[in-house]
Amino acid sequence: MKRQFQYVVPVLHVSDLVSAIEFFQAIGFECEWKWGDPPCYAGCYSGTDQVIHLQQREGVAPGATELYLQVESAEQFLEVCKSAGHTILVPLADQQYGMRDFTVEGPDGIRVTFGQELD
Repeated sequence: MKRQFQYVVPVLHVSDLVSAIEFFQAIGFECEWKWGDPPCYAGCYSGTDQVIHLQQREGVAPGATELYLQVESAEQFLEVCKSAGHTILVPLADQQYGMRDFTVEGPDGIRVTFGQELD
């Protein structure tokens, strides 16, 4: 089975979301959306294919590594991860932000989230 990712999105954990957005805007990114009240997550883009997400979350050290992999079928990747014995940190669920996703733990605590757009 060939697995293809639609997008690979680095998720950068920050201590101050507003300052991080200002930094990335200053170097050419546009913050196209924020999520949460107050905002704790933001999507910043430069062109059509360069995207980063910024997250400010309690209990996660700034600089921690996470990837968000946008895929056509999150269920397919969930089965692959379960078959490989990966630890599922966050179960598959439809999210308020328009994605159906789940998160696994990789080596050294790296979190990898697989998500598909909801129709």
